[in-house]
Amino acid sequence: MPSASYRLSDSIFHQCVGDPTYFDILPVDVLRDALIPFLGWEDRIHLNMLTPPGDRTPPKKIPKDRVVAHQMKMIAPLIGDKLRKLENLHARRIKSINNGSAYQRPPIYELANALMDVLRSLIKGHNILLSQHSADFRDTVERKIAFFASPAELKRIPRIAQREAMKAVINETLEKLAKHPLKNTVMSQRWLKARVTQNETDIFHHEISSAGSFIRRQGDIYSTIE
Repeated sequence: MPSASYRLSDSIFHQCVGDPTYFDILPVDVLRDALIPFLGWEDRIHLNMLTPPGDRTPPKKIPKDRVVAHQMKMIAPLIGDKLRKLENLHARRIKSINNGSAYQRPPIYELANALMDVLRSLIKGHNILLSQHSADFRDTVERKIAFFASPAELKRIPRIAQREAMKAVINETLEKLAKHPLKNTVMSQRWLKARVTQNETDIFHHEISSAGSFIRRQGDIYSTIE
């Protein structure tokens, strides 16, 4: 039983990636033979973020569509929530207009802010991948842009500064969509039976760095889907 003063880092003798994790204290042969061969691609990507280079599955060994699927899985919930908020506001406004009642009708500036929030998130960093590999999502975004970019809808925005901001965000998004056309649809994929196709024996070298830490060199651990 570790003492009260025990720290995880006390059992680690190599340079960690970020904060120490329990993966850092697992023996290399446990990672290589008992864990990594049985992980799905997305779990391997997560493990790569937590382990030293010598314990990782080399990125070139991970299928590109699995890297894309992982990125989409990370960003889809965030952008999806923003898009649902926009659609909810829009539906409430249309319902209120059709009923001839202004009670609890969302103001147009709220819709404008919600759309700009969606578009700014979409064009940020690698998030544009979502529009490249999901036809349904791209179609939804393009329809929303077409609706709110119409002169009639832009005129409804009472604040001139917000109207100009909307034009700028829409134009930037359209340019980004043009540079990143729709490609193949990428779906999540269940991990099938795996097998280790190659293991290098020199994964862990008992060499001491100038800082007194063990040096782990790049290994080549990976599996293929059968």
